[in-house]
Amino acid sequence: MVTLENLTKHEIRLVFGTEMVTIPPSGHVARTTGENQELAAVVTYEGYEVPVYRWTDANVKELPDPREGVVYLTSGVVAQIVKRPDVMCPNTSPQSIVRDVYGNKIGVRSLITYM
Repeated sequence: MVTLENLTKHEIRLVFGTEMVTIPPSGHVARTTGENQELAAVVTYEGYEVPVYRWTDANVKELPDPREGVVYLTSGVVAQIVKRPDVMCPNTSPQSIVRDVYGNKIGVRSLITYM
């Protein structure tokens, strides 16, 4: 049994058949910093030039150290950068996402790890 700690700004809803568990934000948000960026490309969209940057040194702020029995839920970007077994993100793939009758996202069936 683990404790899930939500390090995002939003509620995370896990769906189990007809039941849903809501994990509220913890009040602490793990964030990425990409202060060292380099221009990778420029794409043109409807006449506008959009710069595309590559992070050359991405760091994460506000992510606690690992604790036994705790899984941290973060954004996908944070999870991809840290690649820790205790850091996961909601799986928003079509196979996992749950929508209401209007097509609004209401939850996910699973999580993702980048380990």
